[in-house]
Amino acid sequence: MGYHELKLYQSSLEKYGASFNYYLKENWKRYLDYCFILWQDSMDQLLDFKRMLNNIHSNIQLTMEHNNAVLKGVNLALKWGLRTIEIRTDTATVLGWVGSVITGERRVRTKGAAEMLVKCLLGVLGELIAEFGLKLNVVFVPSEKNRADALTRVKKAWLEEPEEARKGIAAACWLDDSELKRLHAMHHLGVDRTLYLAKEIDADVTRRSIRKVVGSCDRYQSIDPAPCGNEQGSLSVVQNWKRLPVDVTHYRQGMYLSMVDCGPGRLAIWRELRMGITDEIAQILNGIFLERGPVEELLMDNGAAFRSEVLRVMLDRWNVCRLFRAAYRPSGNGIVERHHRTVKVIAER
Repeated sequence: MGYHELKLYQSSLEKYGASFNYYLKENWKRYLDYCFILWQDSMDQLLDFKRMLNNIHSNIQLTMEHNNAVLKGVNLALKWGLRTIEIRTDTATVLGWVGSVITGERRVRTKGAAEMLVKCLLGVLGELIAEFGLKLNVVFVPSEKNRADALTRVKKAWLEEPEEARKGIAAACWLDDSELKRLHAMHHLGVDRTLYLAKEIDADVTRRSIRKVVGSCDRYQSIDPAPCGNEQGSLSVVQNWKRLPVDVTHYRQGMYLSMVDCGPGRLAIWRELRMGITDEIAQILNGIFLERGPVEELLMDNGAAFRSEVLRVMLDRWNVCRLFRAAYRPSGNGIVERHHRTVKVIAER
């Protein structure tokens, strides 16, 4: 660790204390020569630390990149047949390393995670000098006199996003709600597919407008009512065996017809389904009505098994009112759904 790095370490340790972690990390080469930082504090403290770095060590550069540039430049000069080469650098570290390789007066000393890589690059440079008889001269050029830096240095304002680009652009979509409704009414698709078809006509259509149109479509809501939100409510009734929600549930590769009374008794009945679901549901419900009598309302979802003709005829014979989409009514088909979860948890335990 050099003098500047040691001074930097002591100053940082006094200012930040235990919150300052000092690690070897390549991402921070542009601020510190082979003494890198893993930062864990706020961005304001990071900016303060960066300003402190610039004050303490203003000439820090990416020495590894400079070594690579020197080696590439020497290889290019060899292809052109040059033997006398002058290398100009604005990094004092590179000046010392390459000078040590040229003169051979002292051994290259370096520390850090890239120590072996640095020595390997300098070793290649030394072999090129010995093999081709190169005459290298290294000249130090300060950054303020470096023409390459002056030509590539730009204003900070040029790198920022212009103010006009941050402002929102007000663009009107020529597909209004009526056109979107007509487009959705062709197939009654969901939000994603309707949005895809609408963008084929107008690329400026927004998902919000499509969601609004799909949410107001009654036919789509009867098919898949999930996008529609409902207010909170209750399915409970005062009298027992008056309202009965039913559903088909799956548990351990088995299918069951589950039902829970909405009355105070909360009577729960599970019957296993072994044969055809449609006909067997009608037979199970008919047998339960023979045992306990019919209910006034039967709550069901939009499954095909509950919309069969056999079940409709059986319920009409018992004079039972069918109510579909129970799972998406206010509070959902909460009684039977909570019953499903409770029974499954008990069975798993």
